[in-house]
Amino acid sequence: MHVIAILAQAGDDEFLAFEKKGRASQYWSNAVDQAKRGEASVQGKRAFKLFVIDGDDEEAALSLARKGEVEAVKTFDVENYVPLSEKAAADETMLAIDFNDIAAAEKDVEELTDTYQSWVKSDVKLLQDRINLIKSTGDFDENDYRTMHDIAYNLTGMGGTFNYPMVSFLGVRLMYFIETLENKPLTNAHLQILSAYLSALKIVVAKGIKGNGGALGRKLLDNLNSVILKFSGREKAKAKPKPEPKSATKTPQVIQDIIQSEKNLEENKVKVVKNKPEAAQTRKSDGVEVEKRSQEKTAPNAMSQEELSRILNDKK
Repeated sequence: MHVIAILAQAGDDEFLAFEKKGRASQYWSNAVDQAKRGEASVQGKRAFKLFVIDGDDEEAALSLARKGEVEAVKTFDVENYVPLSEKAAADETMLAIDFNDIAAAEKDVEELTDTYQSWVKSDVKLLQDRINLIKSTGDFDENDYRTMHDIAYNLTGMGGTFNYPMVSFLGVRLMYFIETLENKPLTNAHLQILSAYLSALKIVVAKGIKGNGGALGRKLLDNLNSVILKFSGREKAKAKPKPEPKSATKTPQVIQDIIQSEKNLEENKVKVVKNKPEAAQTRKSDGVEVEKRSQEKTAPNAMSQEELSRILNDKK
């Protein structure tokens, strides 16, 4: 596990954990470059520290780094960083550096550009050979994964030094894509996307696309993204949806009516059976009992027959 500590001049420090070495290296390089350029994103930062901790437990690694229980393998002092131009200035103890020497060094770097292009071509060929081997054998194992990841990691570095930032950019994206393939079977869609990255890298070097690439660089990236979207979509389309459960056969309406009629008939039979004992009891009862039972069933506010006759006679 790799942990990068971003120490603040004031306030809380920040600790970031990275399972992959490539991701940690890329983050570290970007942070240091921003600090050297004096960008606003690193204002208020005191230093960067990189820790390499055994094990896969992210929380344990972060805890060790926060407590200072492990030594940093690399430190960048943001506060005390002095740009090269200031270091080159003369002071009381040393002579100024001749900027002609710097210009000569830059020229040497420029002359190495052809060598850098050869390095990129060599890495791309190694990756192409590995992909061809996977296609021919139909096998993709841990060794294949490590080889491809290491090649992609190599492509992430030094592109900016030789004014080929697109090579580094494509290398980073390729490395991240390869990391998604770990412990997975390699499909045709994966191979198509890998081939698209290789084609893009070959074009950048062959056409000498430097800097941000301009219109040609944008077109190249648009084409690459189109391939990625196309084959990512194809993979999703291959996943067959689960079949819908078959609905039960609908009972014809005529049969439903018959069933309902039988239910109604059964309910009526039950009601008749429940009423029989009461009816029998009523037939055996004498007239007084019948009248008493009738009165009990009369609603509380109902008027009896005698009261109604008396009222009508009074009105006459």
